[in-house]
Amino acid sequence: LLDIMGEQSGGFHIVGKSRSGKSTSLYAAGSVWGKGDSDGQMRSWRGTANGTEGIAAETSDTLLILDEMGQADSREVGDITYMLANNTGKQRAGRNGEARTRKTWRSLFLSTGEVTLATKMGEAGRRAMAGQEVRLVNIPADAGAGMGLFEALHGMPSAGDLADHIRNAARTS
Repeated sequence: LLDIMGEQSGGFHIVGKSRSGKSTSLYAAGSVWGKGDSDGQMRSWRGTANGTEGIAAETSDTLLILDEMGQADSREVGDITYMLANNTGKQRAGRNGEARTRKTWRSLFLSTGEVTLATKMGEAGRRAMAGQEVRLVNIPADAGAGMGLFEALHGMPSAGDLADHIRNAARTS
């Protein structure tokens, strides 16, 4: 839909404390495109900018899912955010100095973490720019019902049981 609408890539970052349902939401989102777990559609923030560039190109016109920003390099996370939202990778030269074809993509990305982008960048003494924060919008992992992301338990005994049920269903594709 981004192509049809003429829109650029961008993302949403679900931020909150541990065991609030953040990763479960990624499992559910990933299940739309296939197996919704780390052996399927979910990727980790733990990687290089170059590696993330390759993943973005692979997931063009789908959803790019990145779990746990806390594992990202705090010196690179801001640049990675700009790169993902700007639809293009780094320009590189070939062996003889000629321009190689840049990787491009068009994706929405969904991210999780216990910290915001600004906090993560602050660990490296960097300040998040407004352009980064509008390209990766924070969503609190708290629906206000005392159950993390969940507003209702849908017949389950606890939020943890509901999360387990969703994760198990998402793993079967």
